[in-house]
Amino acid sequence: MMVSLFLLGGILLAFTFGRNNFSNVFGSAIGTGVLSLKSAALLTTFFLLLGILFGSSDTSETVAGLTHFTHLSESFLFSVIIATIMIFLTKLGFPASLAQISIGGLIGWNLGLGETVKWTQIKDIGLGWIYSPIIACVFSYLIFKSLRFFLKKYPVPILYRDIYVRIFWIFVGSFTAYGLGSNSLPVLIIPFAKTVSYDDQILLPFLFSIAVGSGCLMASHRVIRMISSKLFPLSSVESLIVGFSGALTLLIFSLHNHIIPALPISISAALIGAIVGVSMAKGGYGLKKKALIGVVCSWILAPLFSGLICFGFVCIIRAGRF
Repeated sequence: MMVSLFLLGGILLAFTFGRNNFSNVFGSAIGTGVLSLKSAALLTTFFLLLGILFGSSDTSETVAGLTHFTHLSESFLFSVIIATIMIFLTKLGFPASLAQISIGGLIGWNLGLGETVKWTQIKDIGLGWIYSPIIACVFSYLIFKSLRFFLKKYPVPILYRDIYVRIFWIFVGSFTAYGLGSNSLPVLIIPFAKTVSYDDQILLPFLFSIAVGSGCLMASHRVIRMISSKLFPLSSVESLIVGFSGALTLLIFSLHNHIIPALPISISAALIGAIVGVSMAKGGYGLKKKALIGVVCSWILAPLFSGLICFGFVCIIRAGRF
């Protein structure tokens, strides 16, 4: 019973993650009317689970090296803090990154406990956060240009184009959800996996995937609008390019290789980078620079803020010896 109560912290974080990051998976498809909310939420839940079960080993190893929790109560308190920050950003309408907020929080937590922080690994993760939107930007720019050339040479009737867009969005959204499960969900699961029994570890992916799916059904429309129209007005085809570019970037950083290590990155940053790439391919017109600056500032401030809160919280607990 006590274990299940402490897991409520992780369930809360998974739920808030789903509310915010659903915009990163099918947000553009919902915003442009390609898919319904319920069908998109079901697809997200299923492929998130597949990503956790079959593609998360490399990223999990990276996250585990930064996590020093020994008691389930620590995992509970940490998850509640991260969830509170995500709720705040969702209220403001910003696409929040579980990876950025959690990694920032883990650094603050470890510093507060006096644990060794692997700064070389932190540097690699930070560089990954910088490179990922740039890579996604390049992907979307090249895909947009190639697709425009192809459609001019081999035009598709409008009736069939809408059908193709719907089919490809199911593939791209599912692909993105799988990548999110393999890349970002370990950040949520590992703190609990290190403090529960082996039998409970097996249940965590299923439990948290269902919680994320429940959050998707109550997705923040303010965040969806930020991704689909507020930053840059996307057509259904352009939203497909953005989603595919973000999913490719997520996959690159989920698999360990000799060029790029497996790192938890921000799917929000990758998608925003992809949106900028589409804007550049169209001549740079229509991009709302003020909204872009606000999103970038949230990426910088969120991990710093979560790190400071976790550091202060741990110091207070240690001083009071609670």
